[in-house]
Amino acid sequence: MATYRALQDISLGASWPYITAGQILTDAGPRPNIPKGWRPPGGVDPLDHEAVLAFHAMGPQLPGMVRVARGVTRWEPRPNPTHPRAREYVLTGLGAGLPFLQHGVNAACFGGIHP
Repeated sequence: MATYRALQDISLGASWPYITAGQILTDAGPRPNIPKGWRPPGGVDPLDHEAVLAFHAMGPQLPGMVRVARGVTRWEPRPNPTHPRAREYVLTGLGAGLPFLQHGVNAACFGGIHP
């Protein structure tokens, strides 16, 4: 089961309900409002272990236009002392114990952040 809090409005298409900022998203129970294995965007706050792992697997993302209070579990940059042109990102909150991901020196060549 993965549970998130929406930090912004989210549309998953015609077969799923429109999600408004502040709403709880879950893939469990008799009426889930996200599909199993959903790939979370940066505009959610993961609320359980499975959600944090999925959020981490997606890598650092910008949250977009956040319409509610900032999420507890979010990507924060930290400097890389051994390579000043690279930046590391770590999760806060529930994801604080997970490994950091790095924005590589050549990330611009690949269109952005990559693990």
